[in-house]
Amino acid sequence: MALIDTLLNKYILVKTQSSGCFAGYLKAKENNEVILTNCRRLWSWTGADSETDLATNGTSLPHLCSFSAPVAEIYLTNVIEIIPVTEIAQASIQSVSNWSVQSNG
Repeated sequence: MALIDTLLNKYILVKTQSSGCFAGYLKAKENNEVILTNCRRLWSWTGADSETDLATNGTSLPHLCSFSAPVAEIYLTNVIEIIPVTEIAQASIQSVSNWSVQSNG
């Protein structure tokens, strides 16, 4: 079993080389490509100093974060970092309201 297999179906943060940071459930991984389900793009956040802090502790200021609405599935390439997310951080990330142009001007 590959080490990454321990993260299958777990909630994780994924950082890509050029598309940003995403949170979702790992469906599959091959080389530097992943498929996530129930995934959100994390555009910007406050209340955490890095992706690692966000994955460990979540955000202390969810009302100041810009996270997309979840998509059912996303295929990401050029993955450079995969971080397991704690239960506390997952609840925090999922508590952030869906960002949209209409709701945030």
